[in-house]
Amino acid sequence: MRASGRNIKLAMAWQSGFAAPASATDAAWTFNSASGSVGPIGVEAPDHRALMGADGDAIDPDRGAHDVSGTWELPLCARQSGLWLRGLFGDAASTTTAGSRGGLDFAAQAIAGDTITVGATTLTFVAADAGINEVLIGATISDTIDAVTTAIDDLDDLTATRFGQLVLIEHMTADATGDAIVTGASAAHRMRPIAATLKGGGMTRHHFTDRTHQSRPFATIEREHSDLTGANAFRVVDSQIVRALNFPRARSGQATMRADVLARYDARSATRSLSATPTALRAEPFSMIGGRITVDGACIGTIDSAALELGVDVTADGFDACGLADAGVIGEPVIGDTTAKFDITARFPTGDLMDAAFNASHVSVQMVYASRSSGAMLILDVPRVFCGRPGETFNGRSSVTAAFTGEGYVDTDAGYRYAATYYSPVAAFS
Repeated sequence: MRASGRNIKLAMAWQSGFAAPASATDAAWTFNSASGSVGPIGVEAPDHRALMGADGDAIDPDRGAHDVSGTWELPLCARQSGLWLRGLFGDAASTTTAGSRGGLDFAAQAIAGDTITVGATTLTFVAADAGINEVLIGATISDTIDAVTTAIDDLDDLTATRFGQLVLIEHMTADATGDAIVTGASAAHRMRPIAATLKGGGMTRHHFTDRTHQSRPFATIEREHSDLTGANAFRVVDSQIVRALNFPRARSGQATMRADVLARYDARSATRSLSATPTALRAEPFSMIGGRITVDGACIGTIDSAALELGVDVTADGFDACGLADAGVIGEPVIGDTTAKFDITARFPTGDLMDAAFNASHVSVQMVYASRSSGAMLILDVPRVFCGRPGETFNGRSSVTAAFTGEGYVDTDAGYRYAATYYSPVAAFS
């Protein structure tokens, strides 16, 4: 019988520290069918260079240091993604139960007569002299979104917060009271509701921010494979740390992310080391709601494709600590500064993005993912990104695109380089 990927089971358990036994409740999780790596082989690759004078044969390889790194292609979802967010960020800065939520995603400037509906209230856009339940169209789309945010925030029992071109609406009561509140728009191509009603009342709001040199949690990963026997039945990776999470922008379909990890060592076993019944975190995939590059809140580019990588500098250390060489085990890693990188291919409805790159002025990046059925949501925010001058591609008579690379810097007003706001049915990931 051949080993089949469908018969793999995975579990994760947090450790109290580097090289410490797994101590926290473990969780079962999944990865995408594309790929998943539980750790490479801990021996240096053979050197195939021929040795002159020995019939051209290569000598046997010596055992070298482990490079226990790996990559997981993961579903971006309402439950499992919290494990990886905690692995990158550390503990959430705040964890509170939240009310029902939804939102309006603005793609274009409103015109007079457009309406949006929130519960029993209909707000009408006007060009001048706004009255009760009217919203004044601003000189820019950014001004209009600010006015909408204020108008919804003034409604009873609701709060509204702006994230770039998205107005996030939340009910003040931290339960399902607001789940039936209707959200709608007369011109959905200009302002699209996330869903027909607010959803997800009673979920937990996890707010993560990067903080330089803060400790990151370590985890034990165990792979079980029912097709394999003996020492190959289980494989354990110890003291895994998340080095980076990569979030692509997808126009449609289920969203994914990639986790780059480093661990202390890997070992095979014929017996299980973690719980026989780990808590199953059923995948509830997110869809892409919006990916925006903004200047002063206004969208300045049509993004064809993009990848946002949030990371932290992690250096494997301790190969030879105080003369006690153990090349087969990675020592406790050194945690450095956080990093944020952005790669995009964009078209040009305006020249603002190009101007920002050539003038070395910063832009902001927001990526929003959500489950339209449950109200779970993930908002990624990098408030201060500087883009390099792009290369351009000319596609015959059709379009001109440009490839930008950007790097995030700490925004002193926000107090972080990057942040994630995650609404999940899972109360805690510690």
